[in-house]
Parts: sequence; C-alpha cells; structure tokens
Amino acid sequence: TVVFGLTKANKRVGAIVDFSRRLAAPPRRPSSGFTTHAVCATAGPMSRAAIAVAVANQKGGVGKTTTSVNLAASLATAERRTLLVDTDPQANASSGVGFRPGSQEVGLYDALAGRVALAEAAIATEVPGLDVVVADQDLVGVELEIIDAEDRAIRLRKALDTVRDRYDYIIVDCPPSLGL
Repeated sequence: TVVFGLTKANKRVGAIVDFSRRLAAPPRRPSSGFTTHAVCATAGPMSRAAIAVAVANQKGGVGKTTTSVNLAASLATAERRTLLVDTDPQANASSGVGFRPGSQEVGLYDALAGRVALAEAAIATEVPGLDVVVADQDLVGVELEIIDAEDRAIRLRKALDTVRDRYDYIIVDCPPSLGL
C-alpha cells in the first residue's frame, strides 16, 4: 500500500494533475500539511489489474469528492479506463459526473447488498473511458442489512476485485465516517 497526499485547498487543482501523473511513479512519503490522503493499492508488480485509489478523510468538506471526480476525469481524459465508485450516501460524486441521486435503477447499494454484480452497476458517463457506480441514500442502511454477514468488512473489496481487469484505475470517493 502506498500513501500519497494532496496539498492544501489553494493548490488542490495543480496537485490533482500532478497526482494523476505520479500514480505509476515510485512511492513518495507525504509531507506535513496535507489535508486529504489517497491510498493506492495494486494486485501485484506484474499485474494488469486496476490500481485502486481511495480518497478518504474523516472530516467533511475537505475536498474528497472534488478530488475523486477530477482525478477520475483526468485519468479518463488521459485515455485510461477509469471507474469512479461513489460510496457517500450524499451521492455528490454521482451528480458530479451527471447522474442525479436516485435516477438509476442499480448502484453501489445493490452491489454491496448482493443483488447485482458491481459490473452491472457500472454506468458509462459522458466522458469517454469513465464509468461510475452511483450512490444514493439507501447506502445509509446497507451496514445494518449486512451486519450479520461474515464478509461485511471486505464486501466492497470483493466487489471491486470482480472488475479490476476491466479498468486501469478505480477511484473510490469515501464518505466522512468510520463505518464499513
């Protein structure tokens, strides 16, 4: 696992472009003063599987969604097959790429609840090469629905593993919470 950081808000746009260029570069240690961190994980050094980047911070309003949407769009514009996964029930990443909350029949909730495969929940956006798995308010209750499942803590990872061979990058926009 490699940890990258993004600079403070006034330098965020430049950092996103620089960050997208560094994804394939050797790991660097984050310096102090970073407000949002992204965790980057690959399946192995010779793997053709997607690089997964989770943009997370416990605090709200620090630019997680903006970073996720811009990073995903930048990678897709650079002709990298990219999947944006919106895990925040507010669904701002989904609306940021053109999908109103509740406008799609299937989304991340359905994939985590085991109703559909994640590949079925991925929807093409207007940006060529960029797909999105939308979120909606139902995600609030998915933790309670899968509370007894033994794999509840790794269900998202297992779902992402099923589509890793279809994408170069998977960007996960995380909610500001400590839940599953």
